[in-house]
Amino acid sequence: MRGSASALPSLIGSVAYWATRCNWSRIPVAARASRSRSRWRRTRGTVQLPVALDATDLVRGKRVMVIDDDVLVLDGMRGILQSWGCRVQTAVSGAAAIASVADGGAQPDLIISDLRLADGETAIEVIERLREALGAPVPAFVISGDTAPERLREASAGGYHLLQKPVSPMTLRTTLNRLLKSHEARTPSPRASVG
Repeated sequence: MRGSASALPSLIGSVAYWATRCNWSRIPVAARASRSRSRWRRTRGTVQLPVALDATDLVRGKRVMVIDDDVLVLDGMRGILQSWGCRVQTAVSGAAAIASVADGGAQPDLIISDLRLADGETAIEVIERLREALGAPVPAFVISGDTAPERLREASAGGYHLLQKPVSPMTLRTTLNRLLKSHEARTPSPRASVG
């Protein structure tokens, strides 16, 4: 028992370290260590962490459209993207994605789609139809649990980056920032055109 109690402070330090790296401002802590004489006691509470936003982090405030036919995947992606400050739209199909923006929904800044959707739809078809409906070249990438080399070739042929499931949060955030930065570099800012 003594060995597990002595590991508690380093575990909490590790969680706090990763929470700040992932830009969470508050994390619930099931067990916070405090020393009372020679014994550790556990208390419930919340630890307030400092948030240092990196100047190169472009995801905060961006609208991200996530398309996947698995509702659990949509819920998970919504949760992580919202924790980073994104505004998230989700859809279970291409038709649902197009309907959400056609019904007065805001244009997404980025699209993430599962490669294989229900009813034979592919991410490539859905993204192209969505871009056409929006009239804008919205940056997009594809996620797939299928590890066959044909999937990588299929995504590459369509000009899309493919991430293999499961996708780590760090890889997801890096990909979001890379695509947003690349898109902003190619798109003239509204201020530059005013003159």
